[in-house]
Amino acid sequence: MKQKFFQSINLCKLCTMNIVLVAATAFELEAFKSLPATSHNISLKVHEIGMMAATFHLQQIAAQQPDLIIQCGIAGSYHDHLAIGETVVVANDTTDIGAENQDHLLSLFDLNLQQADQLPFVQQLLPCPFLNTFDTGLQKVNALSVNCASGTALTIQKRKTKYHASIETMEGAALHYVGLMTQIPFLQIKTISNLVTIRNRADWDVALALANNATEIKKIITTL
Repeated sequence: MKQKFFQSINLCKLCTMNIVLVAATAFELEAFKSLPATSHNISLKVHEIGMMAATFHLQQIAAQQPDLIIQCGIAGSYHDHLAIGETVVVANDTTDIGAENQDHLLSLFDLNLQQADQLPFVQQLLPCPFLNTFDTGLQKVNALSVNCASGTALTIQKRKTKYHASIETMEGAALHYVGLMTQIPFLQIKTISNLVTIRNRADWDVALALANNATEIKKIITTL
């Protein structure tokens, strides 16, 4: 069933594409108001903050049948080998939806509320099957989408141990879920604004992350 699902997705490149750049906030899209010359039709959309709002707005966007949705914006890094300002593309995403006992986080799969390969999941992950079709040249990483950003040492360690993700966001899994279920091609391209540590906004560099994110996505658009 999974094999047929992915084979049914149209991966054709088009001469002129309808591309939607989406982000959680208008602030993250500000740099895209000026775009390089391209034959593609590009629009900007805000899907708002968090997985609930993002899922609603992304489903509406997907209903318009764009050729590609690119989710822009910033992310936290669980590992210091991903430096602040580095841009990555997400190969697999997942969420922290589930439960917690005294020592561990429990996923929906641990709780037997979801099957590991239940559509659109593949081995408990939400993959992006479009990385070969749209070659970004960026480092591929796994991501964790959370409803509450990590801010304590205990939460951070539990999430790192459980999910083995490289970055943390709040809306990426919504993009993957909607894209896979509607069969609309998508890319999640995020730039590191901070290390995921005990919360301290003074250590974040949002301006650098947004500038680098826009630079890399503009490069990608010119190669499509």
